[in-house]
Amino acid sequence: MVSDNSKIIKYHWSSFCLLLTLGLTLLFVFIIYKMIHSNPIPGCAISSVIIGLMVYTILQCPLYIINSRKQISIKLIGKTININKDDILFIRKIDKVELNSAYRAGGSGGYFGYTGKFKSLEIGTFYMYATEFYNLQLIVTKDKKYMVSCSFDKFENDHPYK
Repeated sequence: MVSDNSKIIKYHWSSFCLLLTLGLTLLFVFIIYKMIHSNPIPGCAISSVIIGLMVYTILQCPLYIINSRKQISIKLIGKTININKDDILFIRKIDKVELNSAYRAGGSGGYFGYTGKFKSLEIGTFYMYATEFYNLQLIVTKDKKYMVSCSFDKFENDHPYK
């Protein structure tokens, strides 16, 4: 439930992320269809793996962020990640260039968003929940780092910025 003083920040999808998601979904459906019809037994087994991976990726898709007085909640299709504001050290805007050395250690690189565990020389290990590479915010807590895509002013005046 969202209180009156909470801000709901909806994710904006980049064209690339949207087209990649649509294109890969259509490709996967076509591959599954062909595999099941050409060779039913191995086709069903391989299709089950593909469908399982698709479902897992869909469940990690970010929907919106709730910025309340006590916490920031990142709402995914399958779960909610709650970040207590007392644990936040700072939030800072990230430029896309800072991600040049970043690589995905596990998760999705654009299919239903950029989600999962990422590593970077400049930032270190962080968990990304984004649907575009613009308006990225790095939320640094005592024990984890999160990167979300939302405009800079959505967190302004709530936390110290670096």
